[in-house]
Amino acid sequence: MLTRMMKWFSIAALLTALFWQPAEGYGVLLQMVVSVSAGLVVVQAVQARKYLWGIGFLSIAVLFNPVAPIAFSSQVLRWL
Repeated sequence: MLTRMMKWFSIAALLTALFWQPAEGYGVLLQMVVSVSAGLVVVQAVQARKYLWGIGFLSIAVLFNPVAPIAFSSQVLRWL
């Protein structure tokens, strides 16, 4: 149940990132929320032996992490 909630929370945060153009300070906060929630889903997916979900959300956590950000153009970021 918790894994399902975290997946949907992460999807909602990603959709928010797609359509909302935040101020500079909110962008880091949004990256942190997406990255942390994706990391939690990875842990829960591995525990549930759903490795495909784990790989997908691990890539999301890496792409959106605020510690070592990867710079994308706005068009590439929207596509991701």
